[in-house]
Amino acid sequence: MEDDLEKLQFYAAIGEAVTRWSSVEDGLFLLYSRLIRSENLQVLSATFHSVINLRTKLQMIDAAANYAIDDPHLRQKWTSLLNKINRAAKRRNDIAHLTATRCQQLPEGKRYILVPKFTDLREESVVWFHHFWNPSYTTARLKTLAHSFDLLNIRINEYANLFEPAKPLSTNRALIQGRHKSTQTLDVGMLVGKKSPSGSSPE
Repeated sequence: MEDDLEKLQFYAAIGEAVTRWSSVEDGLFLLYSRLIRSENLQVLSATFHSVINLRTKLQMIDAAANYAIDDPHLRQKWTSLLNKINRAAKRRNDIAHLTATRCQQLPEGKRYILVPKFTDLREESVVWFHHFWNPSYTTARLKTLAHSFDLLNIRINEYANLFEPAKPLSTNRALIQGRHKSTQTLDVGMLVGKKSPSGSSPE
């Protein structure tokens, strides 16, 4: 594999993984909307997306779940799902914040990797460099993670769909039915009830 091609594939895999994560956050908003059961999706969306920190968003959803979910089985499923989300979020943060580097000594196809910042002298980073020759974030690993983010979004949507929406407006069908995917374009007008899926104004 030529070095330029390997480099291109590596950075493309980073971009794909980071952008695929956005579908996970879309799924989290769907779940939040189902738990809160507000008929005003515009207000709900504004409050949810005004929070930038993912940990805070998850705390909001968890707090809502504690009050909205009575079924012990569904509570247990949420706890399991939340653990999966937290583990995936750690991987996403690694991809976004680690340093890309090239190591000539590694095998072809694995020479471009993500590692901690060279100025980070914390213990966990120093330990990481001891495993430098068995890197965690190669091109293949990044592609696998991108796919895993899609699967996680599906699981979140499936769980959210266990709860009835507050008001199943046809103009919000793409969101309420959990069909919004990372590969689709969702018109903002559909979310706030200002436009029907066909593009015409609702009655």
